[in-house]
Amino acid sequence: MVLAVDDAEEILSHVGATLDDGHDLVCTHDGVEALEMVKTYAPDAIALDVMIPRISGYEVCRKLKDDPATAEIPVIILSTRGDSADFKEGF
Repeated sequence: MVLAVDDAEEILSHVGATLDDGHDLVCTHDGVEALEMVKTYAPDAIALDVMIPRISGYEVCRKLKDDPATAEIPVIILSTRGDSADFKEGF
């Protein structure tokens, strides 16, 4: 199962279309819900936008990586931001 987190519905649709080869997909639009959904669904991977409501994708990722129970979940950062500071923060 993949958790997709983005506040833009069209991006979530694209992620869903990309994963249309049998992967289960759950979606949310904000960071707080994303953290709750990780506990509920235990996803195999997360596609995460950085500019989302309530808490940023960067903060969601930090919280996931700081928790031993979720630290190993692969996170794919989705962003239209592309300067070097954004890349560094994403890593």
